[in-house]
Amino acid sequence: MKNRSYVLIYTVVVILLWWIAATIVNNPVKLPSPQETVLALFEIMTSKMFLLQVFGTLRRSIIGFTIAFIAGVVLGIGSGISTPIFYLLKPIVLTQRSVPTMAVILLALIWLSRELAPILVSVAVIFPVIYSAVVNGIRNIDKQLLVDASQTREILGWQTAFYPGYVVSDCS
Repeated sequence: MKNRSYVLIYTVVVILLWWIAATIVNNPVKLPSPQETVLALFEIMTSKMFLLQVFGTLRRSIIGFTIAFIAGVVLGIGSGISTPIFYLLKPIVLTQRSVPTMAVILLALIWLSRELAPILVSVAVIFPVIYSAVVNGIRNIDKQLLVDASQTREILGWQTAFYPGYVVSDCS
């Protein structure tokens, strides 16, 4: 209960400071008051286009995540299994990670349509995370545990590629 009190006090203080700053600035374009913001929010949420825009954004986000997930898993498996593929993709992934997200957003808004920009941003942000997780997961599998588990379950070597989680979880 004590933590909730701090959150409530902090929220009230921030809104109060916001209201004071908006009163001092006295320009709703530069800094609208909390009341004007809440009214504008309700106006936007009750408009006819609101749900269409929300579902459009959701659709683009799902498309971007799906592309990033599939590419991250496929290329991550390839890089985790094959050292040449890992070193081929390493500079691309490192470059992608080093570019600030804000730069990607601005360039996407300039170069692409409003339909494609969120998809590119989603892929650019999510792909390196999924790719790295898959690569690290594959490269950090205890191979001796996998061999021992496959021998215990009498699974042939080539079959462990298709059932590694089953083999390892069965022995733990």
